[in-house]
Amino acid sequence: MLMHLWPWPISQMWTERPRPRHFFLRIIFPAILAMVLFNVTIFFILIPKMKEVIVERKKEMVKELTHAIWSELFNYSQQELHQELSRESAQQEAIKRVQSIRYGDGGKDYFWISDMHARMIMHPYRSDLNNQDLTNFADSSGKRPFVEFANMVAKNGEGYVEYIWQWKDESQKLVNKLSFVKLLHPWGWIIGTGVYLDDVKQEVSNVTQTIIFISFAISLLMAMILFYLVKQGLNIERQRFSFQHDLRRSEERYRLLVESNHEGILLVMNGLPIYANKALLDFLGYSVEELTKLTLNEIITSDQKSLIRRNGTRAPFEMVISSMAQKDSFILTVKNLQNKSKDDEKEAISKLILDFQHLFQTITTVKRPLPPQEESNNSYSSISERSLVFEAIALMQEKNLDQLLVTDEFARTTGILKAADVLLSKHWPLSILINKINTATSIEEIASAHKIIPVFVKAMINNGTKVEATLRVITNLSDIVIRRIIELAIGELAESPPSKFAFVVFGSEARSEQTLYSDQDNGIIFEDDENDPTDYFLRLGELITKNLSKLGQRLCNGKVMANNPKWCKSLSKWELYFKNCVAVSTEQDLHDTSIFFDMRTVYGENSFAEKLKKIFFNLTKDNEIFFLNLANSLLQTKPPIGPFGFQFESAESINIKNALIPLSNLAKLYSLKNKIYEVNTLERLHCLQLAGIISRSGHDELVVAYEILMQLRLKNQMEMFEKSRLPDNLLAVNDLTQLEQTMLKKILSDLAIFRAKAQNVFRGGV
Repeated sequence: MLMHLWPWPISQMWTERPRPRHFFLRIIFPAILAMVLFNVTIFFILIPKMKEVIVERKKEMVKELTHAIWSELFNYSQQELHQELSRESAQQEAIKRVQSIRYGDGGKDYFWISDMHARMIMHPYRSDLNNQDLTNFADSSGKRPFVEFANMVAKNGEGYVEYIWQWKDESQKLVNKLSFVKLLHPWGWIIGTGVYLDDVKQEVSNVTQTIIFISFAISLLMAMILFYLVKQGLNIERQRFSFQHDLRRSEERYRLLVESNHEGILLVMNGLPIYANKALLDFLGYSVEELTKLTLNEIITSDQKSLIRRNGTRAPFEMVISSMAQKDSFILTVKNLQNKSKDDEKEAISKLILDFQHLFQTITTVKRPLPPQEESNNSYSSISERSLVFEAIALMQEKNLDQLLVTDEFARTTGILKAADVLLSKHWPLSILINKINTATSIEEIASAHKIIPVFVKAMINNGTKVEATLRVITNLSDIVIRRIIELAIGELAESPPSKFAFVVFGSEARSEQTLYSDQDNGIIFEDDENDPTDYFLRLGELITKNLSKLGQRLCNGKVMANNPKWCKSLSKWELYFKNCVAVSTEQDLHDTSIFFDMRTVYGENSFAEKLKKIFFNLTKDNEIFFLNLANSLLQTKPPIGPFGFQFESAESINIKNALIPLSNLAKLYSLKNKIYEVNTLERLHCLQLAGIISRSGHDELVVAYEILMQLRLKNQMEMFEKSRLPDNLLAVNDLTQLEQTMLKKILSDLAIFRAKAQNVFRGGV
């Protein structure tokens, strides 16, 4: 049985009344609009087009008639050529033939003959002009038609000429005429005939009157049909509201119960569910529209002991049925037995917050001074002092280390970090998660561990952890997952890689800005080998991208993935591709180069990516034309704000990712121009401020904008995840507080100003 929910909230049913204005907008207005459009089409499209067609038809007619007569005269000239007739005899015969031809209504339309010297050879109605030089003959407008005829055929051989002439055989009536003339080369004659434009106007007028009569009749018929529909519609509206009034008594007794109850409520009347309260919808994870497409068997198990949620999980429930007076009508109350499990989840998250609070701090809070005897020891792995404690734990587990050297931004050693300092333990939840991923033997085991990641993200968001730290945790966990997937893929191929290689990521993941909703942007760089291992690495790339998609990381629409030969090739071919992109700089090349600038090695030989970066930066160094084209490409994306407010993508929602892209592109563009090779957006902004490229206030504004936009993005995705909905980048503006909306508008407007300034700067060739 389909879940037919009532088309509007029950709370509005009791005050609903017939609204003539709504009836007019839904029924009468569309019909009137159709009639108006019908008449507009007739008078402003059909009739002008018809006039054009009639004129073209008349022009084509006189052209064809002239061609026919010209053919006859040409035959006479050929008889002269073959000495069958003398020229004088041939021309006399030709003149007699043309002089006798009539056509049209009343047989008064005719042909004439003149020559290239504007001399009249023959005119059937103006014999007084025959053998006269008409060079100075002009019509009432001053145009010399016979000179115009000669000029036209001299230039084109044939053509149309408009002028004023007597109407047929009435010498006192002057009208506009359009004639077609054609040159008979052997004799230098001009043969012509024409159409009177007044005749065309009269024909158009006759047809127009007919069309107007027909359209009036159709409009009258449509008006009668509209009147009938309005009458029937009003009757139906009265019946509908009468039916609602009858239902109201039985429904009103249960309304307050349905709306105020915190348990799941389903109202069924006449065997059809007509209302489900918010508690039930939220618990199941469906929207009203989605629920209407389901059957009860898709919501309740056959044994009627469990509810089936949107994400496929089953939850036990207790059900209470309250019958109503009407037949097949009742209230179904669902008692959620998972409240305890939700409380347990909240308690677990609170515990994570307490346990992990210090994991999201930088390691400067826990590092030790470097002992003198260790200063010359370069065998330790190192980590930046700006890294998080969490990142240190991940690196120690990956490389099986118990200590790390700590370095500053100038690669100077500033201390040492020992495992004991961060209380690294196999019993810590984070350590357990990392160990579970690293020891997984199948994609299913990785997927099981991967589902826990949003719990950590939620803990960080609830704890007020900085956005930068949250993103880095997501990225680091993603890197661990990718590395294990690659190891399993190599095992599945049952052969070792034929040469050294690097698995690299691009875009947000390369910038350590990955969220819960990201698509794949990756590639493979492998060492040059005479045996060409391309086939092996394409198969490896196919396995990796397929398994990443199983974890919810969507396939890239632009196919920027390691299973695409364009993004899986040898080091030398990558280098050649870079050179071609910079040299040619097509729109696609610019798009690809912007991807290259955000590249990071996740697995394998890091030196390959570093070598390509060095080559690429050398190729683009001081290349003003390239940077101008790149700037035009990167600055195309605009913040979703306009002069009248937010620019919605769908259903009062903006794409929050499109709000962040202009900011990250600005940081990228200025960094590349000023030879700053950091990848992370915040790191780029920090370096630009240190180098004096942007002011301290400008830096702070952009950082705050970045953090707020990314916080909104993460929070929005987390809420979708909790409701068992696939996270995306659409942010419903109406779900924000008034303060958040004002703040968001201010940020987007400021970004639009920054973008406009950048356009002016790079247009000037900084």
